[in-house]
Amino acid sequence: MKKYIFLLILILSAALVFSGGKIEQKPENALEPAELTIVSPTGFTAISLAEFISENRQFSDDVKLNYEVLDSPDLLGAKVLSGEADLFLAPSIFGAKLYNKGIDIKYAGTVIWGILYIVTTENISDWEDLKGREIAMLGRGLSPDIITRYLLEINGLDPEKDVKLKYVQNTAELAPAFITGKSPISMMPEPAFSLVKTKRPDAEILIDLQKEWAKISGTSNSYPQASLFIKAETAEKYPDFIEAFIREYSESIDRINSDPEAAGKKASSFLSTPPAEIIEKSIPGGNLKWLNSEDAAEPMKEYLQILLESNPDSIGGAQPDDRFYYKSR
Repeated sequence: MKKYIFLLILILSAALVFSGGKIEQKPENALEPAELTIVSPTGFTAISLAEFISENRQFSDDVKLNYEVLDSPDLLGAKVLSGEADLFLAPSIFGAKLYNKGIDIKYAGTVIWGILYIVTTENISDWEDLKGREIAMLGRGLSPDIITRYLLEINGLDPEKDVKLKYVQNTAELAPAFITGKSPISMMPEPAFSLVKTKRPDAEILIDLQKEWAKISGTSNSYPQASLFIKAETAEKYPDFIEAFIREYSESIDRINSDPEAAGKKASSFLSTPPAEIIEKSIPGGNLKWLNSEDAAEPMKEYLQILLESNPDSIGGAQPDDRFYYKSR
C-alpha cells in the first residue's frame, strides 16, 4: 500500500511540475470556440490580409477565424447572401448595394483608397490629349467606369463623344492588349500595372485617378474603393473579437506599407498570381490605408453620392442610413 501511495505522489508531483503548479481540467460544460469566416476576393484586397492569412492569425480564445480568398465576385456574393461570411472585404459600392437591398451588414472602414490608373506607351501628357482617343476599360457601369467618366467630365471631356471607351471583361484581357500595343492607352489597376511594367518598361502613368479625385474633393483622401464589412449579427455577438480584429488589421496595414518585400512574400504564399516581387512593387500604388467607419464616413458618403447621381442602381438607389456605419465601443 505504501508503494502505491508513493507512486501516486510521484505522478501528482510530475503533473504539477509540467502544468506550472496546477492541474487543469476542462469543465464538462466548456464550449468550443465559435467559428467565424472572413472572405476576400483575390487581388489587392487579399493582399491587405497578407499577415493574417499567411500566419493564420487568431484574435480570441473564444473565436476561431477561418480565411477564404475567392476568385469570383459571384462566389463572394453567394457567401454573403447565404450568411457564411461573417466579415468580408469588397468594393464599397457592393456593400452599400447589399445594405440597401436589405442585407443586415455594417461598414467597418475602408482599406483601399483607389488602385486605378490610366497608363500609356504614347507621348501624351494630360486629359486634353485623350480627346479622340480610345481607352481600354474595365467594369462597364461599375466603379472604375463611373469614376473615369466623372473625372473625364470634370476635366472638360464628354465620355460619350470626346473619347471611345472600349470595355473588356477583366485584367487577364486588358494586360495582353496593352503589352502587345493593341490598346496603347488603358485603364490599369494594381497589381496588374506593376506586372505590365515588367513587359513594357516604356509604360507610364498618364493619369493617377486617385490624385485627381483628391484634388477635386479637396481632401487628403481619395475615393474609398474597397472596404471591410461585418454581418450585423456577428458584430453584436462578438464585439470583443471585432474590436481586436480591427485594431490588429489597422496595425498590419502599417507594416505592409513599411515593408512591401515581406508583405509580398506573405501574400504570394496564398495567392497563385502575381509573384512576390510584383506584389512588392505594386504596394506603393495600392493606396492601402485603414480608416475606421467614423473617420471614413464623410469621404464614403461623398463617394456614394457621386455614384448615386451617376448610376443610382450601382449602390441600390439610395444613400445608406446611419445604421450602415459600424460604431466602435
